[in-house]
Amino acid sequence: MAIDLIRVIIVDDHPALRAGTRHILEQYEDIRVVADTGRGEEASELSAALNPDVVIVDMRLPDLDGLVVTQRVLAACSTTHVLILSAYGDQDYVTSAIKAGAVGYVLKTARPDQLVAAVRAAKLGQPVLDSEVAKSLALLWVESQHLRDAGDMQVTFTERETAVLRMVAQGLHNKEIAAQLHLSVRTVEFHIQSIFRKAQVSSRTEAAMVAASRGLVPLRGPDVSDRAP
Repeated sequence: MAIDLIRVIIVDDHPALRAGTRHILEQYEDIRVVADTGRGEEASELSAALNPDVVIVDMRLPDLDGLVVTQRVLAACSTTHVLILSAYGDQDYVTSAIKAGAVGYVLKTARPDQLVAAVRAAKLGQPVLDSEVAKSLALLWVESQHLRDAGDMQVTFTERETAVLRMVAQGLHNKEIAAQLHLSVRTVEFHIQSIFRKAQVSSRTEAAMVAASRGLVPLRGPDVSDRAP
């Protein structure tokens, strides 16, 4: 049976960390690191040339901000997902990365198996956050929702929007959502635009956090797979 390879690019300016991350990932037969670089400028060029499934990006790079790198990578290759791997877990860093389009945010203190699980989730477009980051952000979103409620500005989703939101948070693509709900892709896109507008978010990961704050899906760190290296 053929293995569905996850093609990865690593963007980190510390050679030892790049090498260590590559070593960890290449212990698993379903992951292949196709390139690595220490410069943000090269990340989008490599993405356009190699069409990776996942690009792992450090938040702090010497030439470009990790947020800019994220945006350029996504612009260069629409099928690629960006996973942030950072030493910084501040809420501002995390929320900025998510708004820039990153599908996940993992701290460099994560165990190797957690990093691998995050890469696998990112490949599927599933929002994934480091467990400690997830806890703090979930609280932040719940508090934000309470403030909206207190101001009589509670966001109300239709039954169909709620179903779509739940599936978005589970990492399903628009075509998959359309098939499950027996809708056209254009209708699904319309519902997602409505959800984004009502919730005042701009990414699917932010939408997943909204779903988690409403109890529609759990917001947690990467699930560790039993798959052996």
